[in-house]
Amino acid sequence: MDLEAENFVMMSPCSSRANGAIEGLSIFMFSYLCHMNCFSIFGEMRKPSARRMTLHTACSMSLCCIAYIVAGFFGYADFGDEVTDTVLVFYDVRRDVLMAIAYAGIVLKLCVGFALCMQPARDCCYYIIGWDVATIPAWRNCLFCGVMALCALLLGLFIPVLNTVFGLLGSFCGGTLGFCLPALYRMYCGNWSLGTVGIVNYVCTYLLLMAGVVAVSLAQGPACMVCSVMCHRAGEQEGRRACFIQPFASWRCHVRLSASSAES
Repeated sequence: MDLEAENFVMMSPCSSRANGAIEGLSIFMFSYLCHMNCFSIFGEMRKPSARRMTLHTACSMSLCCIAYIVAGFFGYADFGDEVTDTVLVFYDVRRDVLMAIAYAGIVLKLCVGFALCMQPARDCCYYIIGWDVATIPAWRNCLFCGVMALCALLLGLFIPVLNTVFGLLGSFCGGTLGFCLPALYRMYCGNWSLGTVGIVNYVCTYLLLMAGVVAVSLAQGPACMVCSVMCHRAGEQEGRRACFIQPFASWRCHVRLSASSAES
């Protein structure tokens, strides 16, 4: 039964190498969720215009890209293939003063980044409910934001693997919100044709839509692979418990576990 289960894992849709590459794609797609702050930044700009917004976006994204590349390069240069989830756990904060200072900076960055990401999410919820962010009472606003922060804390505590969060959010939310929906909005907002928008805009919009569809489709493979491995290693009870974070692959785990139990 162990050999058969191992063969099942190896015959899953993604092999180990392909799984790692596609998982990297989903994490890369996660970075495109930063577009949710565009409207607030555009509204607070001193002289708002499409040209200035494009210039500011290009500069800020380039700086972030350089910072991430440098951090990732030196992290993997220190530990190599030993890094599987996050490089931070390999540093000794108690003995290394510089890393302790860096950890404090990371905590500050996470607090600021969480607030920046929660504001547009809060505004979207208010829009769906029918509340006005400018006239809502302060106590209701604090209560709603507190509940959102508590839910985020609980998810952070009960989902131990960071790449799982990045993979799910990047594959589904990043591909849908960052690629598919903007392209569809541009196509169906009116006055959309090859003659009115030009060949470059026309082709790039379709490429954006196809990239989103491919990203959403392929990035679900690592989720199936992770769930299959967790079911094989942890056993029936632990495997079913792990499958709650992978709703699209839970039925495969259940069928496989039932068949393995019957054969044993």
